[in-house]
Order: sequence, then structure tokens, then C-alpha cells
Amino acid sequence: MKNFLLPCMILISGFCTSQVGINTPIPKATLDVEGQPTSPTTIDGLIPPRLTGDQLKAKDNVYLANQTGSIVYVTAATNSPSTKTINVTAIGYYYFDGTLWKSLVTPTSGGTVVGYSALVYGNSVAWTADNTVTTFDISQGSGSLASWRTNSTTLTVPANQGGTYIISYTAGLLINGNVPTTYSFMAFPTKNGVQIGNRSTTAVPGGAGTNYNNETVSNTWSVIVNLVPGDQIQMKGFTYTASGTPTSFRVVRLSLEKVN
Repeated sequence: MKNFLLPCMILISGFCTSQVGINTPIPKATLDVEGQPTSPTTIDGLIPPRLTGDQLKAKDNVYLANQTGSIVYVTAATNSPSTKTINVTAIGYYYFDGTLWKSLVTPTSGGTVVGYSALVYGNSVAWTADNTVTTFDISQGSGSLASWRTNSTTLTVPANQGGTYIISYTAGLLINGNVPTTYSFMAFPTKNGVQIGNRSTTAVPGGAGTNYNNETVSNTWSVIVNLVPGDQIQMKGFTYTASGTPTSFRVVRLSLEKVN
């Protein structure tokens, strides 16, 4: 009987006042729920729909513009996020903004740092030819980001680590000997074999009488990317119109900072 009476009371209250009160005869808003703080045996609170990230992802087709403002509680992160659930990376409350699900909790630290405290870097990789893309080594370093490493050249995003990241890197080109003319050194990260964003280009100064004695020209850049579990990250680079003979490439710093 109680289960029947409560909806009826809410419906009647809505017809009469256009406002609904629970545990209060005088609602002060569209829905006003009065707690019972003096009753230690009464459980207060509101519980929204609870489902896993994968279950929420399965509902992608039914969440459209009309569902803007919907709130759910996710009990487990999405294992393989879709476009709408790309931000569903942890347990918690999420709201739908008409396009994406977003966390109701705003990080106070500007993002969860994944790689800055334990950077990965690599061994030198020989330069073989001009205008030839080379995959860099990233086999060195230990810690949280190193745990993503699946081989000496590849990081693979683990389960429950999808999200928006800033990839920051510094790569170097070791040069020795005469460089008659200026040329370009380019470096860039890839996701599943596809270049992320624009390449970063550094000029290698050259000209008559220009000589290098085992000196390094560095290339530093950052790029934002959305990642899902299973995505593979690599660092690559090449020279363009090289003069003289470059010696080797090397990644000296690679980090990922999770921002959402």
C-alpha cells in the first residue's frame, strides 16, 4: 500500500501546486526532498540510475539532445569507450551535456598526472637515410607510464585508462661532422600508426664551414589526444633534405598527462 500511496501523493501534489514535496507539505522548488536528520535509523539521500560504463555505452543511440542534463552513477569505467563515453574513465556521477557524458566532479589539481613523475625515454636509434621515417626506442624508464610499455617502441593504453591526454616529448638528433646546408629534423607521436596532430619541426643550421662535434639538436612539443584502452603510442621522426651525415635519433623525454 505504501508503494502505491507515495506516487499518488506526488501526483496529486504536482497537479495542485506544480511543485512536489517529499517529507514536506510546503515544497520550495520543483522537487523538494526534506531529510529526517533526527531519525538515526532513516536513510536519507537520492540514488540516481546505477549502471556500468559499458552498459551506459550500449545506450548511446538513445541519449540525444533531449536527454541533456541526465545524471547517472557509473559503477565501473568503460572498457572501450565510444565518442559519447570517452570521459567515463572512473566510478562516479556523470551528466549528459547533449553530446558527451562528463564527470560531475571537477579535478582540483588540473588533471591526474600519469607520466610526469616517471618519464620514459629511449636508447639511440641509428639514422639510416634522409626522408625515411624511423620508429624511436622508448625502452628506458620505470614507473606508472613504463607499465604501459608492451615492447621497446610501443606504449599500450591499459584498461580503465582511457581519456584525454597531453602527450609531451623531447627528441634529439645527434650530428657529427660538416653540415653544408640547413635542413629539417621532424618528430611526432602516433596513435595506432597514425600521426597525432602536426609534426614538430626543428631546423638544423648549416652552411659553409659549419661543423658539429657529436652535438644534439632537440625537438620539443606537446599535443592533445583522446585515448581508449588498447590504443598504441609510438614516437617517430625523420630528416628532410639532410646534408652531411646525421648519426642517430633519441627520445630523451616522453610523458602523458591525463586531463579528463
